[in-house]
Amino acid sequence: MHRPTAPTRSARPSTTSPPSTAPSSSSPPATPAPTPDGVPAGAATAALTVGAVDSADKLADFSSRGPRVGDYAIKPEITAPGVRTIAARAAGTSMGAPVNDSYTAASGTSMATPHVAAAAAVLVQQHPEWTSGQLKNALIGSAKNTGGPAYHEGAGRVDIARAIRQQVYVDTASVSGSFTYPPTGETLTKTITYRNAGPADVELSLTATMSGPDGRPAPAGVVAVDQSGVRVPAGGTASVRLTLDPTNAGRGLHYGRLVAASAAGDQIIVPIGFQAQVKQATLTIRLVGGAERYLFPGAFSPISTLRVNDTVPELAMEPMNTSTYNWRPVDGAANTYESKIRLAEGGVYQFEGQVSWRDLTTGRNHTVFLTRPEVSLTGDMTITLDMDDAVPIRFETPKPSTAVNVNLTWQRVVASGQHYYGFFLGSFWTVAVGHVWVFPSPAVTVGAFALGANEIQTAPQATVTVNGRGRVTIRPLYTMENSGYRPKFATDRRLRIVTEADLKAGRDAAGALVFVRGSTDINSTVELAVKAKAAGVLADAQISSLLNLSDRVGIPIPLLYLDLKESARVAAVLAGATRPTVDIEAQITTPYEYKMVHFERGRIPASMTFRPRERDLTRLETTYHAQTPAPTGPWGPADDGNEVSFAFLPGQLYSIQVGHSFPAHGRRTEYYSTTGSDVLWWRQFLFSAGSSVRVEHAYRGFAKPTTGREEWNEPNLPVNAQVGPQTPDGAAVFFPCDGCRQGDILRVRTLAPLGVGQYAGRGDPSHTVQEDGPTEEVHLYSGGTELPLSRMPPALPTTSCRPARPRTA
Repeated sequence: MHRPTAPTRSARPSTTSPPSTAPSSSSPPATPAPTPDGVPAGAATAALTVGAVDSADKLADFSSRGPRVGDYAIKPEITAPGVRTIAARAAGTSMGAPVNDSYTAASGTSMATPHVAAAAAVLVQQHPEWTSGQLKNALIGSAKNTGGPAYHEGAGRVDIARAIRQQVYVDTASVSGSFTYPPTGETLTKTITYRNAGPADVELSLTATMSGPDGRPAPAGVVAVDQSGVRVPAGGTASVRLTLDPTNAGRGLHYGRLVAASAAGDQIIVPIGFQAQVKQATLTIRLVGGAERYLFPGAFSPISTLRVNDTVPELAMEPMNTSTYNWRPVDGAANTYESKIRLAEGGVYQFEGQVSWRDLTTGRNHTVFLTRPEVSLTGDMTITLDMDDAVPIRFETPKPSTAVNVNLTWQRVVASGQHYYGFFLGSFWTVAVGHVWVFPSPAVTVGAFALGANEIQTAPQATVTVNGRGRVTIRPLYTMENSGYRPKFATDRRLRIVTEADLKAGRDAAGALVFVRGSTDINSTVELAVKAKAAGVLADAQISSLLNLSDRVGIPIPLLYLDLKESARVAAVLAGATRPTVDIEAQITTPYEYKMVHFERGRIPASMTFRPRERDLTRLETTYHAQTPAPTGPWGPADDGNEVSFAFLPGQLYSIQVGHSFPAHGRRTEYYSTTGSDVLWWRQFLFSAGSSVRVEHAYRGFAKPTTGREEWNEPNLPVNAQVGPQTPDGAAVFFPCDGCRQGDILRVRTLAPLGVGQYAGRGDPSHTVQEDGPTEEVHLYSGGTELPLSRMPPALPTTSCRPARPRTA
């Protein structure tokens, strides 16, 4: 799962200097080093953590909220102005929004923090003997009560005038705690001491208030002070006892303030709060494999959960995400496993995980994606996932094809609108040998859900027809897709086919394909085939065994894998045949490729098998250029390209996918799924030539079927990039302006001298190239007169470009 997080930052305070003030915004780029108590320095107990408010004392959207993770301490403890704050700026700088040559306006807790630091410095001048803790307490206690939640604003907005004027201070910055469920009668009592630095006694009236998670007043007795007022003698102290009692409180985060006030206008605030744990329930996930779908005991992933009803106030402090690994076999139930997770009752959750399994009828290994988009946890409950209900994700293409790459993406939008993502990445073995499976689900009722499947499929590298007492055609697999480092059949041919029994009996196997079924010692059988000068081996052994054999021994003949059902069909054709033969159709370099993408929204349907028709796909006749000869390995063409196609739903800002390597020379026909007018495709290619690497990418959409042609890895042109055809309206695609007009300014190659110049393929400006550019000279003419060019400040202005004109066949 993914969610952006925002650390805080601060220097650790010294006990002999003003307290360090730490911004609580979401802007710092790095996580600060933890303090000895294990929390970031900006949230350390001794640090004074600062939030930001605007000129009306309203908390800024960017100001981070508390409580502190782990112990529910109140952070931030104070706020200060930090929205469009005017500050001096150095000559030649452009941070924020410059007001004039000397000042700029900027927003952030980094603008709020200096107000508090300056207030601390003023107090140091007035009380040079005070420790940093006393300074911190004085600033918090004298803050203006702005009325917002104490876990968001602390005591309130800094008030340096009151901090200087009043003479009564408190020794406690805040009071907070947490209570587990169910209530045990435990309370939290804290002694609060007031100190009077003035020459006269001060009478303080005491008021303690507390609100529940929904902002309403908490029931009576949740917070109490043992006195309604206290006299603080001149030069002396007086103490009261504050008690937090969650017995009658609701569940969730509670917050308030203890306010001490005098008739003369003194006001001392102590922010208070606590978390009352929500009742917990156990979610049991039970996975039943059954008789023919063997679950590998060591191949379970942890179960991750995401709470999707994140707007329920009582659950605000319950974890949004959890990860649990405690799979155990179920006693008395063969091939059945359980995972138990403790979660907040009343939460609505998505859970996910995965496990590898073997189909005992075929011998193929698969992966099942354990995802349930929505579970309402109303108490202890068990979700049973029966493998008989799982369905495979697969694309059945118009032409024969083999899946060689798969990427799954789920996107979950929770009640608040926050987007979360999950990814499953699979290469050749994952999807060519088996499939990825999922469990159908009901439609979600909270937020939104989408599951995306992204597969690359190529022409089968080998199609084998066995001729005996009948005929059977299969498409076996080599142990890897790359043809440079595995022996493969490079041309079509007809061969004799012999069995393992024939081979071990010493019958002639030279030039023949050896069929091996159910071998108990595949290693020795394959080595015997090599000695007999066989042309290759067709075996139903586990493909991992064949791969290890190739890697370890370096077998010099092709090894082809077929599953148990295919093996039985071949054996049936060979039974009783006198001179059986096999026809092999070879295509180690694919003449076509399918790039299939499909999104299911709202639920996982009962079927995830998709059968696109050719007229529903976009067909692009594609040429891959090269400036160097095609690389080769010991056995054939080697890969020198890598491709990946990201597909983004509206609002999606994040994606992870595994790329697909291929020989990036020559031509092929590429077919693309039609994904609708709101899906943005971002295609990336990496081309290797010796030690140099070139990255080329393009944005476009595939809203409706079309035909055309594309050229990749062409020579560069120094032009500003554009988006491609059918790009969704409103897609957030921007390019640095390096050859475009902005108002009255025509920017011509202003970024190239900085090493970040824009380049595109010669024939298609939507194909943006990232590589070191050549040396450039820019000359601009009007008629026959060269125009002078002005050097612009180093900056990266952006432009949203119009779609490039598509090429049509």
